[in-house]
Amino acid sequence: MTGSASGDRRLGEHYSRLIRELCALLFTIVSLSALAPMQRRQHAPEMSPVAVASMLLGASVALMLCGSVTFAIGVWVASLALLFSSGAAAGAGREGGEG
Repeated sequence: MTGSASGDRRLGEHYSRLIRELCALLFTIVSLSALAPMQRRQHAPEMSPVAVASMLLGASVALMLCGSVTFAIGVWVASLALLFSSGAAAGAGREGGEG
């Protein structure tokens, strides 16, 4: 059981690290767009509020699509598990009744 708990913990740490990196990336992009007009960097293009809004909209749509796909896969897996478990129970009932 300790191997499974260790694997779950590593998976959780992996997801936490990915979320931290994504938040840091978004924070960097948004903060650079806010600082660009003040510092007048020549190599960094200025992001308009519309660009920031469209970037956040794209991120939210991507998360919604991923969530929908995950939900659909979960429904299929649950349906198949229910189907096979009811079939196994019916088969076990027939075997028990004959013997």
